[in-house]
Formats: sequence, structure tokens, C-alpha cells
Amino acid sequence: MDLPVILISADARKQVVMKGVTYGACDYLIKPVCIETLKNIWQHVVRKKARNTF
Repeated sequence: MDLPVILISADARKQVVMKGVTYGACDYLIKPVCIETLKNIWQHVVRKKARNTF
């Protein structure tokens, strides 16, 4: 199953962010998260997945 993952955390250390992305996260958001930012990233992830599906 290919499920896009967006990590959301208060930990903004570069090594933590990179570890999350290295382990397969599509993106990493740092709390507090602006809802518009989350919407934009999710739309990007969905579009990318749709392009790769066909």
C-alpha cells in the first residue's frame, strides 16, 4: 500500500526533519501549522500521486 505521509511535529531540528523525509515522509511540518500551508502541501502530494499512478 502506498500511503502519503506528512509528519507534523514541534521538533524543528534539521536532523529530525531529514530523518523523517529519509524514512519516507512526503513532507515535514513544524507546529504550529497554518491550515493553508497544510492544504497546499496536501494538494501537492495528491497531484504528485495522481501523476505517478497513471
